[in-house]
Amino acid sequence: TIANPLTAIIQLGDLAQSATFNGLRNTIGSLFGAKNMKIVDLGVQQASSEMINPRKTGRILTQLFKYSGFSRLDQLAKETTINAALRKLSSGLNSSNQAVRNKAVEKLRSKYGKVYGDEFDSLVDDLTNGVKSENTKLLAFHELSDFQPISLSEMPEGYLNARNGRLLYMLKSFMLKQYDIVRRNIVNEWQQGNKKLAARNMAVLASYLTATNLGVQTVRDMIYGREVRAEDIPSKAMWSLLGVYGANQ
Repeated sequence: TIANPLTAIIQLGDLAQSATFNGLRNTIGSLFGAKNMKIVDLGVQQASSEMINPRKTGRILTQLFKYSGFSRLDQLAKETTINAALRKLSSGLNSSNQAVRNKAVEKLRSKYGKVYGDEFDSLVDDLTNGVKSENTKLLAFHELSDFQPISLSEMPEGYLNARNGRLLYMLKSFMLKQYDIVRRNIVNEWQQGNKKLAARNMAVLASYLTATNLGVQTVRDMIYGREVRAEDIPSKAMWSLLGVYGANQ
C-alpha cells in the first residue's frame, strides 16, 4: 500500500525540516533550481536504510517505488535538502564581509572540525568555490542524515541489535527520526542554555510541519474527491502536526 502515487506525495512533507534548519529561501531555491549535488553522488539509493533488502521481495518493492513515483519524489525531497544545506553553508563563506565569513567558518568548524581534521581547510575551499569533491559529498551525506535515517548509523540501537525483531521498526524509522530532530535541536539546545534558539526552532519547525503536511493532506483529499471544508482546517492542522510524531485520531 505504500507504493502508490498518492502515498508518494507525502514525501514532500519532508521539506519542512529543510525549510526550518536550512532556510525557506534556500529550500525553495533548491526545490525549483539546479541541483548541483545528486543523491547518486552520495551512494543513497533507498528512501530509508530499513528498506535495503537483497531479497526478491525487496527488489519488487524497489520496482513498485519506481513506477508509482515514490522514488522520484523521495529523490526530489532528498536532493532539495542536501542542496539547500550546501547553499546555507556556502553563503556565509562567500560573503564579502570578513566578519561574516569568519563566523561561518567557525560555525562549520564547531560542527565538523573533528570529523574532517586536517581536511577541514580543504572542505572550506571546496564549499567556497562550489566544488563537488569527496569532502563536500561527505558533508552532504551528514546533512541529509540529520533529517532522514538513510544509513544504519542513523537507526536506533534497538533496531541494530534486534535482528529478527527489526520488523517492529518497519515504517517507524522516519517517525523516530523526527523525535531525534526535536531532541537535538530543541531539547538539547534548551538544556545547554540556548533557550531562545530552542524556542525559535520549536516554533518554526511546528509551523512548517503543520503547513506542509496539511497542504499535502488537502491535495490528497481533493484527488480522492473528499469534501474540503474550511471549518475542518484547525482540527486537520493539529493532526497533521501530531501525525508526524505517531499520533492520530
